[in-house]
Amino acid sequence: MKKILLGLNLLITFFFGCSFHSMTAKATKPLIVSTFKQVMDESDVQLAKSAIESHLKLLEGVLAYRPNDLELLNYASMGYTAYSLAYIEDDSVELAMEFYNRATQYAFQGLSSYGVTEEILQGDLEQLENQLNKLPKNTVSLLFWGSLSWSLGAFLNLDNPKSLDNLSRAEFLMKRVYEIDSTYFYGAPIMYFAILQGYRPKVLGGDPDKALIQFENCRKISNNTFLLERVFRARYLYVPILDQEKFEKELEYVLNAPMDILPNGKLLTAISKLKAKRYQARVSEWF
Repeated sequence: MKKILLGLNLLITFFFGCSFHSMTAKATKPLIVSTFKQVMDESDVQLAKSAIESHLKLLEGVLAYRPNDLELLNYASMGYTAYSLAYIEDDSVELAMEFYNRATQYAFQGLSSYGVTEEILQGDLEQLENQLNKLPKNTVSLLFWGSLSWSLGAFLNLDNPKSLDNLSRAEFLMKRVYEIDSTYFYGAPIMYFAILQGYRPKVLGGDPDKALIQFENCRKISNNTFLLERVFRARYLYVPILDQEKFEKELEYVLNAPMDILPNGKLLTAISKLKAKRYQARVSEWF
């Protein structure tokens, strides 16, 4: 009898313990979503860094009890991508790749709910494209952050043949984003393909003229308020064609722009300024 009672006690404790954690995780979700939105309009990059770090760990804790919550998976992918891009990749390639991979896996976890499994993502390209074409419009965010983090991780390790393969697969995801909504996130899908056109040599399909057109199209979508477009135009178009004058002109514009140029997006502007300063410091290396 004592053994039975002990077993029941353990079972009850386990059940209510899990229920409590699950209820706590559910109650915490609105706080996480609200905080991420508030951080996007934070102009102090260091304050934002601390907030992102703490809330990413909280987010991962909640995901342990809500592993199939697509909204939280999306925020996790977005958070680790933004964190690595803004604060890590210019100082530690190895750590940046780790965070980009984490961001990619969170997006993939969400996409698996729609039948886009890891096996399909790493398998036959035609099958991957066919499966992506079946995805509904509400997957655009998971697709975007999954593709972007996958691509950024590959960019940091292009000497590895696997990275080149990952980049080609990530393009399929971004192509689907482009088809669903090319204006998503201030026209970032258009900027993505502009970067590839500008960065790649012509023998591998690059075309600076087409890249310039795409960068211009991205700029029009945000009415010239999304300053990351200028930063990446400088880095991935003007550096490869060795146009130092235009490179410096774009970065100076970013550094002199008002912090509130992008409505509800001061953090993106602050990150743009941070990246611009870092790129300026590498002029003698690139030209």
